[in-house]
Amino acid sequence: MKEFYNISKITFLIFVVLLVLIGLYGIYGPKALPTNEPNATSTATISNEGKRESALVTRIVDGDTFIIDGGQSIRILGIDADEKDSLCYETAKLRLEDAIGNQTVTLEIGPKDKDVYSRLLRYVFVADENISVTLVREGVVAAEAPYEGGRYDAEISAVENYAKTNKIGCEWAN
Repeated sequence: MKEFYNISKITFLIFVVLLVLIGLYGIYGPKALPTNEPNATSTATISNEGKRESALVTRIVDGDTFIIDGGQSIRILGIDADEKDSLCYETAKLRLEDAIGNQTVTLEIGPKDKDVYSRLLRYVFVADENISVTLVREGVVAAEAPYEGGRYDAEISAVENYAKTNKIGCEWAN
């Protein structure tokens, strides 16, 4: 009987050690790789950067977000518009409506595919006009480059400096 008790203690000890090792592996082991599946909410870097597609704009949400035909929400890369009840909110929203509302635009994939809200992150063009550059140059939105290595970051930053220096638009007039 004593021999059985010793075997049970050894088995229990091995079981506890295995549980601890499994727990440590779960905490410190390899992390899950992000996915780029269409329904994923990952903000992972994608390999299609620079790829372009056309889409019809159906609704403007605010100064940096809109909806395309099919219901997908698009967040414009390189800019940050004021939120509702802020100084430039209405101006930015109306200017974006004027620039792209009910038009077919070209969407270019940037360094990230989606944000945490599952909005597609895209540079937006009408003909050859980069809408991010236009809105920042006019001072209705601020430059935002949260995704290092964005293709147009330097250009957007340069036009923001110009708008600030010259106190252009509602963002910089005061």
